[in-house]
Amino acid sequence: MEEKQKNELTPENESVGQMPEDEPAGQQPGDEPAGQTPESEPAGQETAPAGVEVKKYLTTLFDWLEMLVASIIAVILVFTFVVRLSSVEGTSMLPTLHGGYSGTSFYNPSYDHVDYVLVSNLFYTPKRGDIVAIQKDTGYTERLVKRVIATGGETVIFDFADWKVTIRDRYGMEHAVNEPYINRIAGQVMARDNVPYSNEVTVPEGYIFVMGDNRNGSSDSRNAMIGLISEHEIIGKVIFRILPLSELGQIQ
Repeated sequence: MEEKQKNELTPENESVGQMPEDEPAGQQPGDEPAGQTPESEPAGQETAPAGVEVKKYLTTLFDWLEMLVASIIAVILVFTFVVRLSSVEGTSMLPTLHGGYSGTSFYNPSYDHVDYVLVSNLFYTPKRGDIVAIQKDTGYTERLVKRVIATGGETVIFDFADWKVTIRDRYGMEHAVNEPYINRIAGQVMARDNVPYSNEVTVPEGYIFVMGDNRNGSSDSRNAMIGLISEHEIIGKVIFRILPLSELGQIQ
């Protein structure tokens, strides 16, 4: 009798202590198999909320704007305290620099390109042969670009017929100036303007004597309207030509 009751309690398709094959131990009916997630949501992957994406975008935009503002400030500081951009005007520095005209004097100009140059006054002390940008305090008010011929304590000695310049230094030694860059005009003498007939000009301390490379097409220290240049009237040394691109480079 007991054996019969035991057989009735144990179905043929199930063994004692064994769960059905389609429902593993510890899993409730309808549950997903252990270690698996629904196909529509793979394990380890989550969709970021829209607010997080917007915050990330705004952060990136702010970083770019911050870099742009910093770059603009850096450029302003550089062009204020280190270098300045200046254009060359007129014929006075031909053939070294072009200022819109290519004629050899004010009376026979022809159209030409304009040079744009960088000027620096950072720790600058004028030296003979430098090209400088100048802004006079009084008298001639237009910006000038000229070459330094002599500095304080030196004397300029002219040979107008032979287009030569000699410098007597503060120790009395004389030095002929080699000037392969000047625009010498055959059959003419170098313009005298207001240079004394002694053909000598002594430069006091704190001043410089300047001339244009196009000697007969330049108003410069030979002319009483411009005269000697105070060192504080020097904007800076012309160091680099940036335009036109075909002539990009340092200036000698």
